[in-house]
Amino acid sequence: MRAVLAIRRAVVTARWHVGAAAALTLGGVFLGYALGGTVPTTESTQSAPTVTVSAPDVFVNNALAAGFLVTGGVLLGVPTAIALIQNGVLVGSLAATATAGGHPAVFVALLAPHAVFELPALWLAAAAGFRAPAGLLAYLRRRRERPVSAQDVRDIVVLVASATVLLLVAALVEAYVSVPLARAFSA
Repeated sequence: MRAVLAIRRAVVTARWHVGAAAALTLGGVFLGYALGGTVPTTESTQSAPTVTVSAPDVFVNNALAAGFLVTGGVLLGVPTAIALIQNGVLVGSLAATATAGGHPAVFVALLAPHAVFELPALWLAAAAGFRAPAGLLAYLRRRRERPVSAQDVRDIVVLVASATVLLLVAALVEAYVSVPLARAFSA
């Protein structure tokens, strides 16, 4: 029960940071879609039936991305914000490409099942990355006695731990639900 209360407290305290992370990502999605799939990507262009993923590989990749979002706070959250927008642009561009190619159902099947867990996880990680710069700003505006309090550190740890659990679930869903579902849609 204490863990649930700690998660609730950390998320409620970080709600504006989570909202900002979601807004940056969604803004990137709209931008990427508006660009109409013209954004160059290094993503594989394989069709869904030939895509193979393993849950550990997906988890490690996403954990590295989440780690970048958290540590971007050291540089006042600028790298965190840029990474969120860039990720959104990639997703929007891929959505535009899939729609133009007549495969929106395959795109949704590949994305939706695990995105329900992965996106909130990345937003929690980004919120953790935004916490320290926000505390520093509040301190500089003389609204706090310290740039980062002990409670801020506890909340950041809880946000990162929560994001890690969500990323683990997302990796399992991506490997064992999203890809097989996309194969079924494209068959």
